[in-house]
Amino acid sequence: MPGTRAYQEHVRIIRDLHIQHSGWKRLLHDHLEVVCAPDLIHAVDVMVGDAATGGRAQARRDLHRCGAATARAAQANA
Repeated sequence: MPGTRAYQEHVRIIRDLHIQHSGWKRLLHDHLEVVCAPDLIHAVDVMVGDAATGGRAQARRDLHRCGAATARAAQANA
């Protein structure tokens, strides 16, 4: 439980900083909650990564499989 709560708090802080300082807005798109830039072109979603996340030596992987909405968003970005 403490790890989950810490993750949730970090996500909240990242979102709040973008909203307060950069004019971003929360957006629920296709059941996927993101923070969207004022230009409506850039959006950020947060997922939990594995031990390689943040490093360049190995390819990182999401700790859990992404949901259908995240898969659709990634496919649209490709």
